[in-house]
Amino acid sequence: MTPHIHAYLVPLDERGKLNCKALFGTRVKMYGLQDSFAAAVAHLGIVRGVKGSVATHEKVRKYYSAVNQSSHFLDWERMIPQPELQESGESYRQRLIELLNPQMEIINCQLSERERILQEKAEWKETASRSEELRQKLENELRILKLEQQNLPLEAIAYELGINPNEQFHGDAVDLVMEINQLNFNDAVIWLRDRFDETLTLQAVRDRTISQAINITQQNLPKPFVPHSNSSSHWQKFEDYLRQQYLIPSQLSQTLRQRDLVYTDDIGNGVFIARNLDGESTGAYLLVGEDKKQLQVYRGSRRSKGWFHLNVGVGHTKSPHTAILLASPIDALKAISKSAPHQQQTIYLVWDDNRAPLPLELLKTIPTVVIAIPSEQSFVKVKQLVPHATKQFVIPSLKAEQFSGR
Repeated sequence: MTPHIHAYLVPLDERGKLNCKALFGTRVKMYGLQDSFAAAVAHLGIVRGVKGSVATHEKVRKYYSAVNQSSHFLDWERMIPQPELQESGESYRQRLIELLNPQMEIINCQLSERERILQEKAEWKETASRSEELRQKLENELRILKLEQQNLPLEAIAYELGINPNEQFHGDAVDLVMEINQLNFNDAVIWLRDRFDETLTLQAVRDRTISQAINITQQNLPKPFVPHSNSSSHWQKFEDYLRQQYLIPSQLSQTLRQRDLVYTDDIGNGVFIARNLDGESTGAYLLVGEDKKQLQVYRGSRRSKGWFHLNVGVGHTKSPHTAILLASPIDALKAISKSAPHQQQTIYLVWDDNRAPLPLELLKTIPTVVIAIPSEQSFVKVKQLVPHATKQFVIPSLKAEQFSGR
């Protein structure tokens, strides 16, 4: 059997020898070939070396040679030689440096490599932690997506109920079970759970709740806040109380009464109207009791929708120059009386609780924000939200209490 003969084409010059210059031409041509090769493999992340570089790999080889040296303990008594006779201090010092330098280079290289490995390990650990958080988040989203996609078909319920699955059913799964089996809501849920798994049953209840909530919200338009009735029979007594107890001038209280912002109701409670920044009433504070010392929030109030606030002073700008945050409407009236007349436009705003929202978009545009609230916790909270706010020392006079119902 004749053996196969493999022919290899080896590029040779005209003399039959390998010749780099004959094959690749001048140095410029060689650079061109290197450039074209770098462009061809660039998508693999391979970067071309620096053109004309005279760098060698000697330092790299030396570095890893030092790194791979076996670790050992240094015996300084054995390594440090004794001074020679008549040897100067400088000469002895140079001899020590030459003798110890190789060992110190090995130690330094190994320490550098250890630092690099520790840094890489920390980066890998952080990457793994982020990957795990992302994995858990994606798994949770996938679980929710699967749960949302697992609907309980009415045909399956009709089969379990023993009724014609081709009928047109009205309502949802729970309604169908309640109607056919004459069950209340709780028993209908238990019936579904016993015949289907808990996940499908919970999804059916969730769909029912959402559907009912949508119908309720669409069929009932938002109702405006209706404040307490305005009764003039108790006003004079309340005005005298404000003037005598808190030195609030009658001119200020009468002005606010004319604007329906401060008045008395038909049983003599003081009423302070809260509003949003558009001027719409959102709630009310009530000053109740014989001595008018207890401040309550009217039950129908929408506390997160507005504040008791007053704009005073001159100025034609859209935004006030100063904002002063206070703990109660009485504190606001006292502060206004004490600071009159106002040369710049100022907004006095009651922030009665650390959980209450703030008009941050407005406050961030106001150059001067003053926190005139005794609570240190309130100051810290506002300072976090409005960094340029400052604190003003005040003596607490009347604290807003959590309303117990009115």
